[in-house]
Amino acid sequence: MIFNKTRKPDGAGLMPDDAEMLPKIFDGIEGWLWPDAGWLTAYLFNTTRDMFDKNRNAVIEFGTYKGKYLSLLYYLTRVERAPVLGVDYFKQTTPDVVRKGMETLFDDIGRLELMTADTKDLQPDDLKTALKGVEAKFISIDAEHTAPAVFSDLALAQELLAEGGVIAVDDYTNVHCPGVTEGAINFLSSAENTRLAAFTSCCNKLFLTTHSTHEFYLNAARNFIDDLDFTTSSKQFYTRSLSQNSQRLCGNPVWVISHVKAAADPAEQRVRQSNPNR
Repeated sequence: MIFNKTRKPDGAGLMPDDAEMLPKIFDGIEGWLWPDAGWLTAYLFNTTRDMFDKNRNAVIEFGTYKGKYLSLLYYLTRVERAPVLGVDYFKQTTPDVVRKGMETLFDDIGRLELMTADTKDLQPDDLKTALKGVEAKFISIDAEHTAPAVFSDLALAQELLAEGGVIAVDDYTNVHCPGVTEGAINFLSSAENTRLAAFTSCCNKLFLTTHSTHEFYLNAARNFIDDLDFTTSSKQFYTRSLSQNSQRLCGNPVWVISHVKAAADPAEQRVRQSNPNR
């Protein structure tokens, strides 16, 4: 058993050092990442940190650009020292740019491996070989933003994901990238989807997990909404109002998080360490 479902999704949540490090990642590398989606990613990692077999703990990103979200994933796997694999065809940047950017944030990037490839041309064994047979507990999909490519990337990710793992599809709600929405919905409603269900949409990312752990992560997303006072942490993002609701997507309940609770100062961040209403 890789994922321990006996635990409740009310574990670590966000850690004190996250409040210091995550804003540095948000602002430190060129790219696009809504802070709220970054905070949710950290919340999910911390909540499930002790639920995975230590030997099956890799993370993968399809489409790294300059490594902003990849840096977040690298930081969030620092305790278990998980391998981190970034896959990109590197037409808009280079592997050296990604490495140099991450070196400004971390003393050691020895766990990082970068692969130059078009994800549409890859087979599961190609990535399993790169990961030395280790399954992935988290996969970020942010490569080509067309419907066929997203469908293909989800089919590939499904084969690599550990039971109880999470997939984040970037730009799912981006009005400039309708192909991502089309590709994700087409896959989720297709016969090729044998394992995955969405549990939350946060800003521009759609988060999926395996059917067996859907309820667990749905509750974790609800706890995330309750636990955070606010998460605005970058000067490029403005103060936002509370906006969450429960919906259904391809037959499964999901929490839709437009923004979490906002603060008066958009450069400020504060994490409540416990929920007084719990």
